[in-house]
Amino acid sequence: MFDLAIWAERLGDGGAAAAIGAILGLAFGILAQRTGFCARSAFIDIGRGSLTRALPVWLAALGAALISATVATASGAIALASVSLKVDPVSVSGAVVGGALFGIGMVLARGCASRHVVLAGTGNLRSWATLAVFAVVAFAAIAGPLAPMRRAAAGLWTISPVQNELANLFGGLAMAPLAIGVTALLAAIALAFANRTGRIAVFGGAGIGLLLTAGWVLTSMLAGQTFEPTRVETIAFTGPATKVFEQLLSVGAGPISFQVALIPAVAVGAALASLPGGFRLQWFATPAAIGRYVIGGTLMGFGGALASGCTVGALGNAALSISVAWIALLAMAAGAILTDRLIDSPARPSISPSTESDRLLPTGQFVV
Repeated sequence: MFDLAIWAERLGDGGAAAAIGAILGLAFGILAQRTGFCARSAFIDIGRGSLTRALPVWLAALGAALISATVATASGAIALASVSLKVDPVSVSGAVVGGALFGIGMVLARGCASRHVVLAGTGNLRSWATLAVFAVVAFAAIAGPLAPMRRAAAGLWTISPVQNELANLFGGLAMAPLAIGVTALLAAIALAFANRTGRIAVFGGAGIGLLLTAGWVLTSMLAGQTFEPTRVETIAFTGPATKVFEQLLSVGAGPISFQVALIPAVAVGAALASLPGGFRLQWFATPAAIGRYVIGGTLMGFGGALASGCTVGALGNAALSISVAWIALLAMAAGAILTDRLIDSPARPSISPSTESDRLLPTGQFVV
C-alpha cells in the first residue's frame, strides 16, 4: 500500500491532504484545459440536439468515474463510512432546487465553476470576477446570512442513507452503477467517432473521471493512516471555493487542507496547459455583460451550496452511487437546457467551450 503516513509525518495531516489536493488539481487543470471539459456545453448539446466534443468528453468522465469508483468500492479502497452523503440524511429538495439554480447560473455565466477556474488560469478575467461572486455567495449560503434560506429549502424533503443508494432505485441491483458507467463510456466513444472530432479528448475525459476516483481513494488512504480525523473527499469546487475565500479573509492564516490547495492547483494546471500561446488576458466586451455573469455566479453559488456540490462535485458523488447526486445532475441539466432555450438558442447556433467562453475576437473584443 502507498504509505501516505510518511507524507503526514513530514507535512502534517493537513499538509498531506493539501499535497493530494494540489497534485489532483494540477492534473485536473491540465486535462480540463486540453479537452475543453465543460458540463454546460455537454448539457446544451443535449438540449439543442447538436454534437460537439463536449458531450463525449463529459460522458467519458462519467463512465470512467463510475467504473473505477465501483471497482475501488468493491475492493474496500474507499472509506464510504467517512463520506457524509453516504451516512447522513440528505436533501432531495436541495438537489432539485439547488441543481436547477446551478444549471440556470452556469448558462448565464457561460460556464460552471470548474470551467471558470480553468479559464481563470488561462487569463480570463471574466472568470475571476464570476468566481469571486460564486465563492462569496456560496460562503454566505453555507455559513453566512443565506444559510437559513438554504436550510429551509433543504429541509423540505430529505431521505435516509438507505434511500440514497443508486442501486436501490434499480431494485437492489448492485451492478447498476457499473452498467451505467460502461454504457456512458461506450456512448462517449461512439459519439466521438460519429462526430469525427475529439477522439483523443475522450481519453482526457476518462482521465478526469479517474481523477475523481483517485481523490476518494487517496483521501481514504490518508484517513486510514493518520491519527487525526481526515476528511474523505474528491475534486469539487463549491466547498473548496468557500475555503479559499476563508483563507483570503484570514490573510492565509487559516488551516491548510485538500480543499484550499485544490482550486489554485487547477488554475495553475490550466495555465501550464495553455502554454505556449494560450494564455491571454480577457475582459467583458461591454459593461452590460457584467450583470449576466454576476447573476450567473450568484445562482451557481447558492445552488451549489444547496445541492451539496457543483457539476464536478455531483459527478464525483454520483460515482459513489449517491442518488441525490444523480438528481442534482439531472436538475442541473434541466436548468441549463431550459435557460439556454429561453435565452440563447434563438440567437445563435450551438457553441462549444472552445469557441465561446474563452474566444478572443479578431477585433480585440471578447465574446460575452
